[in-house]
Amino acid sequence: MRSEIINEVLTVEDRAQKIINDANTISREMLIEAQSKANALVKDSLKTVRDLHKIELSKAEEEAARLLEETESNLDSSIELNDKRLDDIADRIVSLVSKTNLFGEA
Repeated sequence: MRSEIINEVLTVEDRAQKIINDANTISREMLIEAQSKANALVKDSLKTVRDLHKIELSKAEEEAARLLEETESNLDSSIELNDKRLDDIADRIVSLVSKTNLFGEA
């Protein structure tokens, strides 16, 4: 009878140890799975953020190119206006000089 009780106690202890070992194995597997999912989530989030930043950068580059083109166009216009203005001034000077009596003319 004693040996039966001892055998039963040892059997229960063996089952308890197996449960502990199984629990440790399962918890390690769950932890590894959770870490893998977290790594995948972080990787996906980083990719999404990078893609958004690429889009924003592209928009900013397009806007900068547009502003540069607009500024160059404005500069060209102002140069043209200045050239036109200089021509008008030169024409007026020539006109005034042509109308002016030379020194000694009456």
